[in-house]
Parts: sequence; structure tokens; C-alpha cells
Amino acid sequence: HHLVGRICWTTVEVTAPHGEAWATAVAAEHGFTDADHTVEITGVCARCRAEGRTRAA
Repeated sequence: HHLVGRICWTTVEVTAPHGEAWATAVAAEHGFTDADHTVEITGVCARCRAEGRTRAA
């Protein structure tokens, strides 16, 4: 799981143990095994926000 800055592309890896369990459960409900998933959350990071950068150049 990653947070990605839309302006500067800063990337922060985050843990989401409940997300892992949720993905496994949803996969199992639909008959899938050995499931994998990717989560990317985008937004404006604190540094860009502090600098007044709210839109990509």
C-alpha cells in the first residue's frame, strides 16, 4: 500500500493489516485463492500543501 503525492510524486509505503484481511476475504468469497492486490492512495502531501502547491505544474 502506498500514498503518492500528485504534485511531487513523493511515495510513502504504509501498512494496512485490515486491508490485507479484507482482500483475502473478498477473494475467497468469489472462489479465488492465492490472491494479491495493490492499493495506491493519491493526494497532496504536507510539504506541497505548506508550499501552496495544490496543482501539478
